[in-house]
Amino acid sequence: MLNYNELLPVLLVGFICGVIACIDRYKIHIQGENGEPDFKLLSLDLIKNTIYSTLLACFIFWLALLFTDNYQVRLGVVGIISILGLDKALSLVEKIMSLRK
Repeated sequence: MLNYNELLPVLLVGFICGVIACIDRYKIHIQGENGEPDFKLLSLDLIKNTIYSTLLACFIFWLALLFTDNYQVRLGVVGIISILGLDKALSLVEKIMSLRK
């Protein structure tokens, strides 16, 4: 059964992904109107991206629960897919599988 303490690293991964998503938009928010930094929009964007990334990471963690009971494997899958994105993660898995052959 799922222990809620196991979700703490998943929440951390979601927060890190939210911060990474905001780094690209940082310059746009800093420029703001009239050259003034717009930290209110930046903080709202950070909160929004963190919530979306955390929900996605929790969904992937739950989905990985269907495939394996190993906790470290589930965290690895969540980290790779959340940080790299699905396309890059799949291409990385394909490269690893081709190296094994």
